[in-house]
Amino acid sequence: MTRKPAPLAPQSKIGVCAPSSRLSQPHFDEGCAALRAQGFDVFVHPQCHDEDGQIAGSAPTRAAAFQSLLLDPSIDAILFTGGGHRAAEIIPLLDWAKLKDIA
Repeated sequence: MTRKPAPLAPQSKIGVCAPSSRLSQPHFDEGCAALRAQGFDVFVHPQCHDEDGQIAGSAPTRAAAFQSLLLDPSIDAILFTGGGHRAAEIIPLLDWAKLKDIA
């Protein structure tokens, strides 16, 4: 059986983190503005602004940001600033015991 999440309503809170590459500021700001213009409450995790070369902070920092959004009951959806092969390195750093009950 496939579960579909409910559609986001106006004022839904969207959390944003950067699991891999650091963000491209002009495009990022435009994307957040477009979401806000559609009535969404956008929370940008401070980790989005971290830089470690071309990556958005260390793997533990990126994992902690993602996990904090997953565990925050006020967050209705999570968006990533981008993808990349470095995102996979956060998977083993997540605290799966804490995440098992967030269905």
